[in-house]
Amino acid sequence: MEILKSISSKKKVGIIGAGPAGLCAAVRSQQCGHDVTVFEQTSKVGGIWVYTPEVNVHTSITNIPKEIMQFGGFPFPDMDNSRRSFVPSEFVLKYLEEFAKPVLSNILFCHKVVDVERHENLWQVQVHKLDDNQNPELTTFKFDVLFVCNGHHSKPMMPEFYEKYHKPWIHSHDYRSASKFNDQTVAIIGASFSGMDILDQLARAAKKVYLLDDKAIKFDSLLPENVLVKPRLKDATPDSLILSDDTSLSDIDTIIYCTGYVYNFPFFNSGNPLVEVLHNGKIVSKLFEHVAHVDYLNSLFFIGLHVTSTFFMIEYQVRFALALAANYTKGFNEEDVKDWEQKRLE
Repeated sequence: MEILKSISSKKKVGIIGAGPAGLCAAVRSQQCGHDVTVFEQTSKVGGIWVYTPEVNVHTSITNIPKEIMQFGGFPFPDMDNSRRSFVPSEFVLKYLEEFAKPVLSNILFCHKVVDVERHENLWQVQVHKLDDNQNPELTTFKFDVLFVCNGHHSKPMMPEFYEKYHKPWIHSHDYRSASKFNDQTVAIIGASFSGMDILDQLARAAKKVYLLDDKAIKFDSLLPENVLVKPRLKDATPDSLILSDDTSLSDIDTIIYCTGYVYNFPFFNSGNPLVEVLHNGKIVSKLFEHVAHVDYLNSLFFIGLHVTSTFFMIEYQVRFALALAANYTKGFNEEDVKDWEQKRLE
């Protein structure tokens, strides 16, 4: 960061979100000598690592080793003298709270960004203070550089036909504990990270668990006896699920959709959106290397969009963005950037 600090002219940097990505952007921007303001719509730092009834952290243990869940120069402390790699989620939150201390005074808590526009070569950000019911007016801030770090675990991705099914269902976003499903027959839709985490817990509580995912069939023999792997979900009726092999399931008490999330940027003007969410909510365009907006390479950055964005990856995305903001990058031009984005979408 010393090299970037030595060549960076002081800029006003705005950051949307105080989760891991936003905190990293704030700390590194401050270290480069920039004037930093962070907008966080909740009352705490940490993003998805803060457990509340509205925000989901449904497992007590991380599924990524702490060695790649740490930022440069700020190692994970051995909080319980166990030297284990997979730590409880509350350890991660404590780590983030410690990491955030240098920028806590720069964070505006309970401030929700409602609109972002480009105006006179600056980013104009309109913000609503959520805990001020007496003053519904918006406050406007202007920045040279804007980091979008609002996360991507708030808007669940659902199959088009999910409303056809009239029996109980939830999305993994709302899952809290396996005890709610004691002695039930449960169908888990999807076998990615959240699906397998929840399956591990439900197999010990539910009477029977269906796991609907073509990729999981090869693991069938390794799963508990009360777990039955089935083909992917194709359609639904009011009281049954139709699978891709045209068989159906009708003995289900509850469905848990572990189908991931769609990217969502509600603060961008819908009449003139700066980004497009394509491929059923799975790709954000127009971004170079998934980070820098192709039309504003030096001033608009998106951090942590990868599904498995470790702190290690976030760190390097932030450093790349700050290098672009300081014009400290070589080896590509505007045509190369747009060509890269076009090939990504093909």
